[in-house]
Amino acid sequence: MFVLGLRLPTIHPPPTHWASPLSFLEEGDFWWKSVKRVFYDIETELVHASTQQLPYLNLYTEMLQTGKTYTHDHQVLQDVNQQFHYKEDVIQFFSERYWPKVEKN
Repeated sequence: MFVLGLRLPTIHPPPTHWASPLSFLEEGDFWWKSVKRVFYDIETELVHASTQQLPYLNLYTEMLQTGKTYTHDHQVLQDVNQQFHYKEDVIQFFSERYWPKVEKN
C-alpha cells in the first residue's frame, strides 16, 4: 500500500495492540477513502457553543470561521487563560471534586 509516497505493510488481521486506521486498509486502498466529512451549519454550532458556555469560545469561533488554530500558540493561550480565569476555574474544579483536602493543624 502506498500512502503519501510511503509503502506500508498490509496487516491481516491487525494486531489488537495496534489500532491504527491504516492497519484496516486493503492493499491498494488509500487512507482518505476512510475519512468522512460531516457538514454542519457553523452559525448553529456557535450558538450551541455559546449556550453551553464553551471555554475558549473566541478561539473556537475563529477556528470555525477561518480554520486558524491556536493549539500550540502558548502566548495566545496564556493570554486567554488570564483574561477568562480558566486556570483558576480548572484548579477549583479539581480541588472540589478530585484532589484530597489537606487539613491544617
